[in-house]
Amino acid sequence: MPRELTAVLQARMGPELASQVLEMTRLFEANLAAMPGSGADKLLEEGRGLCDSLASLDANQEVKRLRELPQPFRTSTRRRASSTWA
Repeated sequence: MPRELTAVLQARMGPELASQVLEMTRLFEANLAAMPGSGADKLLEEGRGLCDSLASLDANQEVKRLRELPQPFRTSTRRRASSTWA
């Protein structure tokens, strides 16, 4: 059993927590056959749902943060991004 599935790690920021949950879900899925007892599939689905929820919250927070920036800054950032991808 990977150590990351049995140790409680401290996350200080949302993205750090999301990264930890994603890694734990991946490890759990990779070691699903070695999990004792029943209900591992249900727990894996719960982990996937939590990953989706955390990703959605992070994306919503980024949109909110960008909307709070001054308009001139948003416009110049958009122009730079457009010229980078052009």
